[in-house]
Amino acid sequence: MSEPILSFDDLTVQFGGVRACDSISGRVDRGSLFALIGPNGAGKTTLVNTISGVYKPLAGATVHFHPDGKPVEDLLTYRPYQIARLGVARTFQNLGLFMGENVLTNLLLGRYIHENTRLISGGLFTRGAVKRELAAREAIERVVELLDLGEFKRDPVGDLPYGVQKRIEFGRVLAMEPELLMLDEPMAGMSVDEKQDMIRFIYAAQDELNTTVFLIEHDMGVVMSIADHVMVLDFGQKIAEGTPAEMQRDERVIAAYLGTEMAEN
Repeated sequence: MSEPILSFDDLTVQFGGVRACDSISGRVDRGSLFALIGPNGAGKTTLVNTISGVYKPLAGATVHFHPDGKPVEDLLTYRPYQIARLGVARTFQNLGLFMGENVLTNLLLGRYIHENTRLISGGLFTRGAVKRELAAREAIERVVELLDLGEFKRDPVGDLPYGVQKRIEFGRVLAMEPELLMLDEPMAGMSVDEKQDMIRFIYAAQDELNTTVFLIEHDMGVVMSIADHVMVLDFGQKIAEGTPAEMQRDERVIAAYLGTEMAEN
């Protein structure tokens, strides 16, 4: 059995009288592409928000990150920016780019977690500050090459097509050099060609940057073709998990997406 990079157990999140996530447990194997699917309102983003420290679950939950070669970390003891420093990066459903800045500047923002230059040394541009600046720019150039952004890198982000903007957002989190990359609907609103490009870039990140991917995606064609393991949520509960082939045959999953009456016909 592969070793996990992330494991969570009995994860419950409640907003007033509504349980957005109800006692959800699971694991993500290192190097895999793990897909989380479910109808709108199923609790997918709530689960990701809890793992990344945005929400706090009810007592009894555990969320453990297993960084390569390091002790296991209890993510519930950290704040979101600290979780990012540990090696867990995530995107959000909505674009969070600085539209008036160019592509390189937006990508460089992903390097902030590696920056420890002090105000004085940075202002005086000391030898150490120069070395860190060069290292950051080298890392950004690798991302630019990986995502085929070379022709756009000096352009203002707001002038670029939506599909390229989504690619830039993906690149910004890759610049953080995460071990676990959590993508919340990275292909939403894209054309078929743009989705195919994004799939290629996700595979490239896995292969070349040794990144594990935790994906939320509504396009079932995409999920079933690229995921190694699929977990399905409905009304805040885990109703099934397994391989894509198993999920396509699971009656509970079919009912959740098509409705019980349609699934029976």
